Amino acid sequence: AIDAAAIDAPPPIDAAPPIDGPPPVITSLLLSEVVLTPTGGEFVEIVNPTAAAVDLANFYLSDASQYFRLPAGVAAVTADTTDFIAKFPAGASIPAHGVVTVALDTAANFTATYPAITPTYSVASATMTVLTTGTATLTNAGEPVVLFHWDGAADKVTDVDIMIVGTPSAANLLANKSGIGIDGPDADS
Repeated sequence: AIDAAAIDAPPPIDAAPPIDGPPPVITSLLLSEVVLTPTGGEFVEIVNPTAAAVDLANFYLSDASQYFRLPAGVAAVTADTTDFIAKFPAGASIPAHGVVTVALDTAANFTATYPAITPTYSVASATMTVLTTGTATLTNAGEPVVLFHWDGAADKVTDVDIMIVGTPSAANLLANKSGIGIDGPDADS
């Protein structure tokens, strides 16, 4: 038998709404290409398939599996000196239906590898804000490359796109984020 009262009943109301409110609406940027070799030519390409330009100021690129812990501080994220987190600079944007290329090595080394192309940004040339120490490089042993959004204050980061690049290995898998809460620099806990 069908309980008509149960069907028509309003859904239960949560006693406590989420502290940070609903997740932000993040545009559909995509990681479209990742090149792992040669080292001087490593790059990540990001495409904007939408009809509007996107402000990149609160977007980050990373190969650290614990990138989502950034609200707790950089030390909570990286243990490997080749893992990186790089933030796009203020004023950075990607045009509608546009592409940006992020070289991991210097812009000069990238251009030496691909003479007809200049990268839009370079991690090693500091055209992005690098939050980690060490040399940013990708491994061929499989690791995540993550494009994410964080406003610099809230407790949560928002995944935009993730790729596992190289030959997957047990040492470089995506971290399981289920049930993990990170207290960021904002006022709540």
